[in-house]
Amino acid sequence: AVRPEQTLDEVAQLIVTGRHDLLPVVDHGEPVAVLTRQDVATGLERMGPHARVIAAPSHHAVTVMSSEPLAHVLERLQEMPDAVAVVVDHEGPVGVLTEKELIAYLDRASRVA
Repeated sequence: AVRPEQTLDEVAQLIVTGRHDLLPVVDHGEPVAVLTRQDVATGLERMGPHARVIAAPSHHAVTVMSSEPLAHVLERLQEMPDAVAVVVDHEGPVGVLTEKELIAYLDRASRVA
């Protein structure tokens, strides 16, 4: 996870070195947005490496609990096109999930069952 005050250069380094495609933006322990590789690239191009994360394009974060049923998570994501689910537990964010990824997972799981 990254903070709103971090620079786009810092986030770009995290994406490259950590092989992350999606990074939740967390402000005071709460997910407030999700950055994709493309969001960071666009922000760097438009605003430069010293611009803050908060100024970059981003995707809406839908906060879901790790115990939440996947069907409910899918419904919530379908209500907000282009949103990304940030999965949290009592410690904070533990993962991110797109509607496309969730549908693919559910499709694979249904074929195995």
